[in-house]
Amino acid sequence: MIKLRKLDKYYNRNKSNEIHVLNDISLDLPSTGLVVLLGPSGSGKTTLLNVLGGLDKVQSGTIQFDETSIGHYSSSTWDKIRNREVGYIFQNYNLLNHLTVYENISLTLNMIGIYDKDEIDRRIDYILDHMGMINYRKRKASQLSGGQQQRVAIARALAKNPKVIIADEPTGNLDSKNTQDIMNIIKAISVNKLVVLVTHEENIAEFYGDRIIKLSDGQIVSDEDNRSSGTLDTRHEADIYLKDMEQITELTSDQSTLKVYTDEELSEPINVRLIVKNKTLYIDVDQTNVKKLQLVEKDSEVRIYDKKYEHTNKESLDIKEFDLESVIEQETSDIDKHSVISVKDSLRIAWNRMKDATRLGKVFYIGFGLIAGLIALAIGMGNSFISIDKDSYLNDSEYLIRVRREDFTYDDFIALTADDSIDYIRAVDSISINALLPKVFQLRDTESAFSNQIESVDKLSSRDVEAGRLPETTFEFVIDQQVADQLLASTNYKYVGIDSYEKLFELDYEATMMNLTYELTLVGIVDNQTPLMYMDDNLAYSLYYGVGIYEMYEDQITLETGDLPEGDELLVLDGSQVDPIGNLVIPVKQRDYEAVGTFSTTAADVPQILIRKQDLGVAYFDLYNDSYSSNVAVIANDVDNALSYLDSQGYTATSYANQMLADYQNQRISQGIGTITFIAIVLVASAVSYFFVIRSSLLARIYEVSVYRALGVSKLDVHKMFLTETVLITSLTSLFGYALTTWLLWRIQLAVDDFTEAIQVTPLSVIAGVLIIYLINIVSGLIPVGNLLRKTPAEILSKYDF
Repeated sequence: MIKLRKLDKYYNRNKSNEIHVLNDISLDLPSTGLVVLLGPSGSGKTTLLNVLGGLDKVQSGTIQFDETSIGHYSSSTWDKIRNREVGYIFQNYNLLNHLTVYENISLTLNMIGIYDKDEIDRRIDYILDHMGMINYRKRKASQLSGGQQQRVAIARALAKNPKVIIADEPTGNLDSKNTQDIMNIIKAISVNKLVVLVTHEENIAEFYGDRIIKLSDGQIVSDEDNRSSGTLDTRHEADIYLKDMEQITELTSDQSTLKVYTDEELSEPINVRLIVKNKTLYIDVDQTNVKKLQLVEKDSEVRIYDKKYEHTNKESLDIKEFDLESVIEQETSDIDKHSVISVKDSLRIAWNRMKDATRLGKVFYIGFGLIAGLIALAIGMGNSFISIDKDSYLNDSEYLIRVRREDFTYDDFIALTADDSIDYIRAVDSISINALLPKVFQLRDTESAFSNQIESVDKLSSRDVEAGRLPETTFEFVIDQQVADQLLASTNYKYVGIDSYEKLFELDYEATMMNLTYELTLVGIVDNQTPLMYMDDNLAYSLYYGVGIYEMYEDQITLETGDLPEGDELLVLDGSQVDPIGNLVIPVKQRDYEAVGTFSTTAADVPQILIRKQDLGVAYFDLYNDSYSSNVAVIANDVDNALSYLDSQGYTATSYANQMLADYQNQRISQGIGTITFIAIVLVASAVSYFFVIRSSLLARIYEVSVYRALGVSKLDVHKMFLTETVLITSLTSLFGYALTTWLLWRIQLAVDDFTEAIQVTPLSVIAGVLIIYLINIVSGLIPVGNLLRKTPAEILSKYDF
C-alpha cells in the first residue's frame, strides 16, 4: 500500500541548530490494520505521519503510494492523493467552527466531486449514526464538546471512503471515556482500511495496535507486530464506583434511607440536614469538610455504579462493524472540474467581512475609494502625457522631408522627384489670408488674418473631405479641420456668431499680392490632422513670391516688346512703375530676375510682373540653401521609402513629423517628471493598501486556510476564494471612487477647452484605468496568499508568520 524508502528530513539544514528529524526511514505499510507510531515528544512520529499524508516534505527519499511514486515533493500530486485516498484525523479536530456538522462532512465529499444530496445524506447519516452523533448533524461545530468534535472529525475523514486514515494523537485532548469510544471507532475502521495512528500513550498502543513502530530521535528503534494481551483503564473521571469507596454511614427507616461513602478519611463528621417541602428537597450542609456540592440527576454526566471498577481487556472489547461501502452508490468524479469553495460562498464570506468590519477597516475601505479617485486623476494625467495628437506638434505637412547635402544644386533638387516615393519639391511656405467678418459693434477690425503652410490641392482626394468639397477653380481653397477649429475657437469669430463649418464657408476671403487683391472662396474642410491650407499651385506660388505666374495669365496678355521669359527672366506690364528702362533686374526671394520684355492687357487683375512657375523654384532653393545650410524640403507620399531612397543617394534626410514628435516627447518628458512621480506614488499606495488588507483577511482566516489545505483543497481553490474577496472589495470601493472621479473629470473636460493639456479622459483611458485598478489590487492582494501557500500544509498548521 505505502512504501517509504530512505526518507531524510532536516530542520534548519546546514545551520548550527540543525535537527535530523527523520533519519533514513524505510517502511512498508499494509493495506489494512492499525499501525501505531509510538514515541516521546520530539521523536519524529508526527513529522513522519505528516510526510505519509503529504502535509510535509522531505529532503531526500521516495514514497510509493499505491501506483504513484513521489520523489520530489509536489503539492498538486499530494493534494489529489489527500482528496481521494487519505482521511486525516487531527489532534485539535480542525473543524470549521462556523459550519454545521453536516457541512463539515459534506465539504470533503464535494472535494471528491460528489454533489448529489441523496448520496451525501446516505453517507453522512450512516457515519453519524454509527458514532452516536446523528442528532447533532445541524449543530455548529463550535457548539460541540471535545469528544463530539473528534467524532465529527473522524466522520469527516471517513465520508469519502479513503484507503488510508491518518490519526495524529486523536485522543490527546480527551478524557478516558471518550478516549475509549474514539479508539473503538478507529479500531473498527482498521478492519477494512489502513489506519496509521500517532500516540505517546503506550497503553493505548499496546491495547489497540496491530503493529507498533517505535521512534526515537528521528529513527525507527523497533517495528513489531503487537501480541500484547494487556488491559486498558477507561475509567471516566465523572464515574463513581461505590464498591471502590468506604461506606461510613447507613441509616434506614420507614421514611428514608441514608448512605454515606467517601474515598478518603474524614477528619470531622459531616453535618447534613435534608428537608422536603412542597415535594422539593432542600440540602443543608455544614461545609467545613466539603468544598463543593453537586446534584446528580438523570441527565447529569456523573454516573454512579454500585460495583467495583474493572479494567477493559481485549476479549471484552465491543467493536461495532463499520461498512460504509454498503451505502455508497456514487463513486468519485473528476475533482478538477469542480471548485470546492463556490463563488457564492466566497462572495457571502467577503460581504460579511466587509459588513462586520471594524471602524479602522471601514476607514480603509473609504481610503480605497479615495485612492481610486487619485488613480483616475493619475490615469487622466498619464493619458494626456502619452496621447499625442498631431496638432500638438505639427505645424506643417507630416509628409515633409528636410534634405541636406554638400554641394547641393538646384538641378539635384529638381531630380529628387525621380523616385516614386517623392511627390514634388517644396517651393512655397506659409501664406496669409484675410477673412472678412460681419461688421458688429464689438469689433473695430472686421478683417481677421490667418497664416498657414500651403500644400498642393493635388495632394487631396475626396476621402479626405470632412465638410464641403474639393476646389474646382484656381481661386478656391480648402483648410484642414485643425485650422477650422482654431478659427471657430477664436474670440472674434465667436463674437460674430461664426460657430460652424457652414458659416465659415459663407465668409468672404481675400489675399493681396503687389497692388492686387484676390477674392478667394473657402469650399471645403479636410481631415488630415495637420494645420495646412490647400490651393492651386499657381495661386500658391503667386501669393508666396508676390509676383504673377505667367502660366495663369498667358491667355490674357499681349507681348509688346522683347521676348517671353525663360530661366531667370520676367515680363513687366507696359507703362507700369516697373517698366524697364535699360536692363532692369528685380530681386525675388533673394534671387535676381532680369526683365526681358513688356506686355499689355485689358484685364484689371493681371499682376505687373510675370514669371514662369518652374523658374521660381530656384528662388526658393537659393533662400533655403543659404539660410538653412543646404536644408530644403520635399513632399513624399511614403516617408519611410523616401528616407531610404534619399539615404541611398547620399543625402541627409530628416522627416519633419518624426523630428517634431521627438522634440515634443522630450519636452513632455522633461515637463512630466512630476506627473510620472505622482502616478507611481498613487499606484504603489494602492498596491500596498490592498496587500495589507488581504493580508489582514488572511491572518483572520489562517485557521480556515490551514484546514482547507490539510484536507487537500487545492491552492487554486484557495486563490479563488481570496480573488473573489479582492474583486468584491474593489468593485464596491475602488470602482465606485474611480467612476465618480472619472465622471467629474469628463464633465470638466467638456467645459474647459485646454483641460486636455493636463488631463485627458477617453473611453480607452477609462477602460485602461479599470483594468489597472483590478490588476494592481488582484496582484497585490494575492501576494500574501501566494506567500502562505508556498508553505506545506504542515507548516501552515504550525506556523502563521508569513
